[in-house]
Amino acid sequence: MKKTVRKQMIVVALSLLIVTGICGNGTNEIKASNSLTNKTAVTKIAKAKKKTRKPITVKHYQTVKKGKTFFVGIDYLGFCPDTYKWKSSNPKVATVTKREYESGDHKVHAKRKGKATISCVVKRTYGHWVKGDVHKWVITVK
Repeated sequence: MKKTVRKQMIVVALSLLIVTGICGNGTNEIKASNSLTNKTAVTKIAKAKKKTRKPITVKHYQTVKKGKTFFVGIDYLGFCPDTYKWKSSNPKVATVTKREYESGDHKVHAKRKGKATISCVVKRTYGHWVKGDVHKWVITVK
């Protein structure tokens, strides 16, 4: 079935529900002779139901030995979002590469003893990730 036909069928079905009062409490009924004129009302209802959560900060903790190289990244069941702004809070202790590897991971090199925080920001909303989510890895180098 073509997308335009499917959209028109959804618009007709939802507008019928709105006109008959099944969808609401009866106070927001819309009277119209043509069901396609209710397209704006239907899209407003669809947009009202679609809400995304606010961006959050997620912290991960890891302890490694001095001189080790390891990978960090966001991966959930094989899916990883687009990220940017990869940086280290203390480059003398641990550095992170800007280059993304095959699995979406970034390489971190532990240089000397101390603590550093590696952080990145999610570029766009995808699945359960929301644009602006910040992921931080608190690295303790021993």
